[in-house]
Amino acid sequence: MQNATEYEVVAQPTEKQLSFVRRAAQGAFYLGLGNTNCNRPEIEAFALSSPMAAVLSNTGKEFYYFNRKVALQPVLDEIPGLLAEDAATKLEGTGFFSGLGKSSLCEQFTRSVQQNPGINFRASDSRDYDAIAKQLGYKNSRDMLFYMINGTAKESRDICNAMNDDCAVARMIQSTGKPSVLLCESSRFTLELEDRPHSYGIWSLLPQDRKHLYVINIYPDDESCDTDLARVGIRKPEAALVIAPGSRNDGLRVLTPTFN
Repeated sequence: MQNATEYEVVAQPTEKQLSFVRRAAQGAFYLGLGNTNCNRPEIEAFALSSPMAAVLSNTGKEFYYFNRKVALQPVLDEIPGLLAEDAATKLEGTGFFSGLGKSSLCEQFTRSVQQNPGINFRASDSRDYDAIAKQLGYKNSRDMLFYMINGTAKESRDICNAMNDDCAVARMIQSTGKPSVLLCESSRFTLELEDRPHSYGIWSLLPQDRKHLYVINIYPDDESCDTDLARVGIRKPEAALVIAPGSRNDGLRVLTPTFN
């Protein structure tokens, strides 16, 4: 499906990283994977890779939630029964991945779903962006997102709070009563309450059913990992994985050594 100019996203976890994820997944009912930079497609490629899904499935995780519109769930449900090339083409046609490497990501994700039937991939985003925009007085969701990025600090904060769906996502995951994985923006796990005045944050909502949540952030390189973990005033993840080849400590940082 790829052409000569298509950008290929390659990001596979190492054996040491997979071994650690295996121990963490065995010890926690909920495993949180924090995407620390949504502009770096290799993070999703890494987190949704077939080796990662295999480890999660083999440790008993039954559902893998990640940030896609729930309207795309029927497309996800079709992937196991389609030829790999047809499934990847269908995914790409829905805009499931966008930007550089979208064809590569669609192909890799198709392999992950088809090679790991024991884990159920689920879209977790049930928000209606146009309805939120109308509620806040914007013309449409595109207009709202423009002001979220380019507006005043208050405009950005108000839009972010209105768009927050931590409670809905937590309820969705808890409703199954099954061991699950959630891949989402790392800030939804690590920001303290005062930074999210209208939300308790997924990191505190999920464990309300008294089941353990363990959070692992995923970083593209050592520099971004060092900078983020040095921040003060936030709840740190329990561990961090670094994608870049040759990263220090084999791309593994353990902050809470529960499973080390």
